[in-house]
Amino acid sequence: MPYPLLRSLASTNPTMPSPLPPESMEEYRAQLTESEHESATWKRKYNEAMLEIETMSGQLEQKDSEILKQRRQMIERDELLLVKDRLLDQYANKKKRLDFFSGTHSDSDDPLA
Repeated sequence: MPYPLLRSLASTNPTMPSPLPPESMEEYRAQLTESEHESATWKRKYNEAMLEIETMSGQLEQKDSEILKQRRQMIERDELLLVKDRLLDQYANKKKRLDFFSGTHSDSDDPLA
């Protein structure tokens, strides 16, 4: 059983200019002027879009460069912190050893022995 057509075919077809050539020189010039204007409009839009793309590409490259620089700085800081931590650990271990040995007494001084 065929389905009913819900819309007319004419509503789905876009309106297109007539393929017939213009009848007079004035019509030809008007169409030529209109097509030149449309061409210039599309070229302008293209150039604007390309300029915007180039600008955005430059901004992205600049951001990437800034991020890379920040990452390098973070790595350098992390390395410095590791060195400082090692030095602090060495100092703390040395201090513990010095405190341990400076607080010792001989067995003869021990009153409980």
